[in-house]
Amino acid sequence: MYIQTFTGKKFDIENPRVEDVDIIDIAHGLANQCRFNGQCKRFYSVAEHSLLMSLLIDNEYAQYDIPRYALLHDASEAYTGDMITQLKNSEHMNGFREIEKNLQATIYESFRLSPHQPEIISLLDRALLYKEAEQMMYDVTAWEGWEEQKSRGVDIIFTPYFLAPQDAESSFLRQFNDLFNKKSRIF
Repeated sequence: MYIQTFTGKKFDIENPRVEDVDIIDIAHGLANQCRFNGQCKRFYSVAEHSLLMSLLIDNEYAQYDIPRYALLHDASEAYTGDMITQLKNSEHMNGFREIEKNLQATIYESFRLSPHQPEIISLLDRALLYKEAEQMMYDVTAWEGWEEQKSRGVDIIFTPYFLAPQDAESSFLRQFNDLFNKKSRIF
């Protein structure tokens, strides 16, 4: 199953190859996708979300490639598209989740990261989801898991910039260059 990428590659999402992964395609694809399936107050891209994730990592974790994982944690969505969590987690999407998991592992490998994402990334992503929703949705109190997430006491403070796609893309690429041009310790 192939898609054509922004840079003109024929990309097989079912059998991705490390050599076909391109950070330009990832940044461009994520910058043009709106979080919350576009059902938010303003355009807020997956690229900006990923950028914010990488910036929220405190220095304690920076030496362990955590900011790199944070920046790239949704990179597979540049090739498959973003999908609302409830649909993605339904039993009807088992095959999709397997394709996405394999694709994400290939992306990590292409940037010399372990294919096994650190658990802190999932925890931070979930916490940030609810904080983003508080600022970008009209009513999130009915969301499944809302009370549970609030009771965890994770207090993330951030300011979304609501970057235009081209600005989100260039900011994402700048952050990528900053993170990946440093020496790091790989898991």
